[in-house]
This record gives sequence, C-alpha cells and structure tokens, in this order.
Amino acid sequence: MIIGVILMSNPLEMIGFGPLGPIAGSLAAQWQAAMGGQIAAGSAFAILQSWGMTYGVLIPQIGTGIAGVAYVASVAREHLAGAAQRAKVVLGDAGRMIENQWRQDVDPIGHLHGAVEGL
Repeated sequence: MIIGVILMSNPLEMIGFGPLGPIAGSLAAQWQAAMGGQIAAGSAFAILQSWGMTYGVLIPQIGTGIAGVAYVASVAREHLAGAAQRAKVVLGDAGRMIENQWRQDVDPIGHLHGAVEGL
C-alpha cells in the first residue's frame, strides 16, 4: 500500500519533471541549469523527463490502483480471520482445525498460500 501512496503523489512531478518539461524553481530545473541546458540523449535527466512527460498522468492512477487493491486485500484478510473465528466457535474442534490450517497457510506478512483457496 505504501508504494501506491508514493505513486499517487507522482514523485517525478514532485522533483520537477512535469508534463510540459522541467517545472520552474524545482530540483529538475536546477539540475538542468547546472548542466548548462545541454541535455544528452539517453542521460538520466533525459529519461526522467521523458517519463515525466509521458507517464505523468498515469503514475498517480497506477498508485491509486495499487493502494486500492492493497486495501481490499487487507479487508478480505480480516474477514477471513473473522470467518475462521466464527467457524471455531460453531464447529468446536473442527473449527480449531480450520483456524490452525488457515494460520499455517498465511505467512507473517499476510500473503495467502494455496491451501487457503480451498476454505
């Protein structure tokens, strides 16, 4: 989700690589001035400016999508945990077995593994 939030802020534009070229007074403008305005094709500056002009609108949209998917996944994970808890209460020992299996199929950072799909 953090990557999504970072991309939503459009880091290229934040440092001055805007859709119409370097933004006046920005880090990118200072960098361009330090090079005397002569930008070599294929240089890091040229690549970043190309990305800023080409993908400047798309980068925040991608970030929004990533953040949205991460949020939905975290909500789904909470619902799965609640379902396992309810199963434990309703089914007793069988519910505990389901919960234990679920815990084995989720690693410490929350990625689901194959066996969870069968629940």
